[in-house]
Amino acid sequence: MRFFLISIISLFLFPGDINGQEIKELMVEGYQLVETKNYIEASKAYQKVIAIDSTHRDAYFNLASISLALNDKDKACEYFYKLYNLGDREAKSLIQQYCGPLQYTDVMDVEDITEPPKVTIKGKTKDFFSKKESDKEYDSRFVESITKAIKSSKLFNKYKGYIFTAFHINKKGIINLRIKGKNLTEEQIAELTRIFNSVGEITSAKFQGKDVGVGYFSMPLKF
Repeated sequence: MRFFLISIISLFLFPGDINGQEIKELMVEGYQLVETKNYIEASKAYQKVIAIDSTHRDAYFNLASISLALNDKDKACEYFYKLYNLGDREAKSLIQQYCGPLQYTDVMDVEDITEPPKVTIKGKTKDFFSKKESDKEYDSRFVESITKAIKSSKLFNKYKGYIFTAFHINKKGIINLRIKGKNLTEEQIAELTRIFNSVGEITSAKFQGKDVGVGYFSMPLKF
């Protein structure tokens, strides 16, 4: 089990990102407070991180670790499930170790769902992804439609560089995107969200007969 991470600079942070710099400083601050066993103040630092970035896995992990150190297993399990919802691969084993068998939650890992999501494009329905060994391959029609729509959008005519997208499909079949790219405007982010949700009709995944969100998936875009 990993323990009290300072920070990992993910592909979603870019040089000059003010929020990214503040998060790094808060993560270091939290780590230093943990070193002196000042868990309450350390927890406050990590709470500030997730107030800035509600998807910051290391902050949630450290909050879970602090909760275990304070013998608050219920709170630790709450954070472990949050990690699981964010697609953390280690979260499932931590849940099983500290919280018991994995329970239904709004967003589940691809390996745990009992039926994959489906996408309907031009009247034809297929699984949203297929598994090839340890990898996932998206429906080629979906990828091609996304690429074509972005290339035809006037908002991206002059954009250069990479855009990193991570997304999950919620239990209503809506794609929820996390998008990062250098100098992206709010208008461009909104356009990407619109495109991802307009190229086909998605039916949610299922877990033991219940509709469930599934993710995270990633799709880097190069311009």
